[in-house]
Amino acid sequence: MSETHLERTRTILATASAALSDPELNGHQRPTCERITKGLLDLRALIALESVDAAFQVDPTLGTAENTLARISLWHKVLSDHELPSMPENIERLARRLDVEPRYRLVRLSEIETSSPNYLVRDRIESGTTVAVIGAPSSFKSFLAVGLACSVATGSPWHDHEVEAGPVVYILGEGGRGIRRRFEAWSIRNGVGLADAPIFLSESPASLTDPDAMAEVEFSIERLALDCGDPSLIILDTLARNFGPENENDTQAMGAAIAAADRLKARRSSTILFVHHTGHADKTRARGAIAFHAALDSEYRVDRDDDGVVRMHTTKMKDAEEPMPLAFRPRTVELGFSDDHGHPVTSAVLDRIEYTQPETKRGSKGGNAGSGRNQRRAIAALMDLVSRQ
Repeated sequence: MSETHLERTRTILATASAALSDPELNGHQRPTCERITKGLLDLRALIALESVDAAFQVDPTLGTAENTLARISLWHKVLSDHELPSMPENIERLARRLDVEPRYRLVRLSEIETSSPNYLVRDRIESGTTVAVIGAPSSFKSFLAVGLACSVATGSPWHDHEVEAGPVVYILGEGGRGIRRRFEAWSIRNGVGLADAPIFLSESPASLTDPDAMAEVEFSIERLALDCGDPSLIILDTLARNFGPENENDTQAMGAAIAAADRLKARRSSTILFVHHTGHADKTRARGAIAFHAALDSEYRVDRDDDGVVRMHTTKMKDAEEPMPLAFRPRTVELGFSDDHGHPVTSAVLDRIEYTQPETKRGSKGGNAGSGRNQRRAIAALMDLVSRQ
């Protein structure tokens, strides 16, 4: 069995203590031995005494490194049964910690493989990242999330983008009554069954800022992973309803929420997708503390214009080129059954259409005063017909 760091340190301490009585100890070596016995030499220097290069770099007072190492080797052989001196407290504490596998690991750069991105959604969302879709109420941001969940769970392309198939966990904070209808509408519109799809919905919101509540969420996901494998995608819809008792405008609370989400993905390399609202005054940024935007790997903002066109723009892409914006049109889908009054039950899906720049509102600088609301609707309807061909 190899020596532990604690045993190795005790041996070096004994050697240094005995060396101080050696009349042949030179002037450069004596200060080092004194520092060892007094606990003034860092544990890294003690371990490094076995390496000429490391010893010389860690402590220049070693003098001639080769002579020091040769003498230490001799001391080890002659004084193997020497009574060990008391261990300085700071050295013993460090030595004991080195003998325990650290939870926080440091890896040499050369040991990290340089590889191409592993995409959950080709050119849009990288696996194992933290992503947000933000938008105002009724901007269809949750419909985008539902479509993404269905595509990943079934391996179906997401609006012409290839996906990496895998289980999906959808943590609901709102829209629980209608969410099942949204999934059914996607299935009908795309002709893809979801009966065996690994999509798992929560029965209640998470509470990201409540450690005890998040422990329950993590436990449920661990149980799920035993049967179905680690989830490729975990969706929290919305951040506000899954935030917990704290204030989302508070930077410290937002940091705690992000850390809780990071723990969900770190254990299993899942992608985290937040569905979140834009600000009350500033519709171009996410609501709440700016720490949210800072923690994201990518962010997409969803806007819906007066003609019902939904546009998705990239507002953050940390490690890749920003992808082109996308445009969608909501389509009503009948679900094949009726309500108590005999009316067809419907939901909606988003159909991708050709992207066009949103028009400037009438009366603003650069606006098109000759184009009215009805004309714009007629043009949009014509484009929708063309896109179906």
